[in-house]
Parts: sequence; structure tokens; C-alpha cells
Amino acid sequence: MISNNDYRMTRLSCIQYIKNTENINEVWNDVKGIYYQRPVNRTSSVYFDIDGTLAYFYRDGKGLTYEEMFEPENHYFRNLEPHTYMIKLAENLSLTEDVCVISSADIRTVEDKYEWIKEYAPFIKDDNIFFCPLGADKTRFIKNNAAGSVLIDDYNHNLDMWQQSGGICVKAVNSINSPSDRYHNLYHSDKEKYISKYDNGNNEYIRDSLNDETKLIQVLLHN
Repeated sequence: MISNNDYRMTRLSCIQYIKNTENINEVWNDVKGIYYQRPVNRTSSVYFDIDGTLAYFYRDGKGLTYEEMFEPENHYFRNLEPHTYMIKLAENLSLTEDVCVISSADIRTVEDKYEWIKEYAPFIKDDNIFFCPLGADKTRFIKNNAAGSVLIDDYNHNLDMWQQSGGICVKAVNSINSPSDRYHNLYHSDKEKYISKYDNGNNEYIRDSLNDETKLIQVLLHN
């Protein structure tokens, strides 16, 4: 069992840790950090957010209230549409980099989010899937390697905390947020429209964009 406001290190994957901790539903919102052992070679990673980054996030909740979005029977997070361009970018990067997911989640939605990842980003292994309580500092729920790692996220608050820990920030600019002059901006909304209109992205424009942005992130990671 874990107690409120606790910090723990584990060899388990995040999803295993959540499933194996008997009182996780009661203490999840108060846990301040769960550190997962970083790779043996201490490599940096590229972390992707889900809501608004790998997946669409709907301002209107698709007809649900904010509270209803978290009710397990509504499966709001399981049914989010993927941002195909961002999924392709993550897959491109996974060929050479340690690509992970870090997503803020109500404990009741973790299973749906995990299943969403396995459907749309199966190239991300379980050891690289991480969740944290809503509003938590994402740097405290990963491999303890935020410094020197890249976070791609649509929310300034998450990017601010990542940067304060020595991490590298890339803002995912979607249809419901704005670019920031504090970070590298990755504009994927227009590319998403292009993908849906022209052959699912199998064209020169999308291939060139993916190659350019893959290289940019690699440079940020290894500079």
C-alpha cells in the first residue's frame, strides 16, 4: 500500500503499479511522485501528452459535462479521435529514440487511456506508458529523466514545470490553444486537416513535414 503524499520508486511499469496497489483509488490524487527506474544507459526520452496532443480534446466535451467526462461508463477518453499526424511523428521518433507517453488522468480513466494507446500507438511499450494525477507535476511520474528529455504537450502549465526541471519543451499547437513564445511550437492542426483530405498523409508534404520535425526534435534531444 502507499500513503498520501508519498514518493515511491518501482521496477514495475506504471500500469502494473496502478493495478497492483490496492488503495490506489483512495490516494491517487494525493500522491506527489512515483519514480520509475530510468533505462540502464540513462538515455533521455521524448514524452508525448495524450489529450490535445496525440488525441483530439473537445472543448464541448462531445455533449458531456466536465464531471461526466470522467465517469467510466461514458468512455470519453477511450473514444477520443487520434491526431494522425502526431501519432506518425511519435512512430517516426520511436525508430531511433526512447518514446514515451505521460498523461494526466483521473484514476477512473486510466484503463480507457491505456487501451487507447494500445490501439493507436502500439509501438509504445508498456514500460514507456506513464500516468499522473490531474494537475500533478509530470516530471515526478516518469523515469526520473525529465532533465534533458523532451516533452511535447499542449498545456503551458505542464511545459512550465518541465522546463523548471531542466527539460526541453515543445508545445503542440492544436485548434483550441495558442502558440507560445517561450517554447518551440509544433503546429499540427493544419497538417491534420491535410491528412484527412489527402490520402491519410501518404504524400510529399506530410512526409517532408514529418522528416523535418523528427529531425528538429532529435536535435533538441541531443544538442
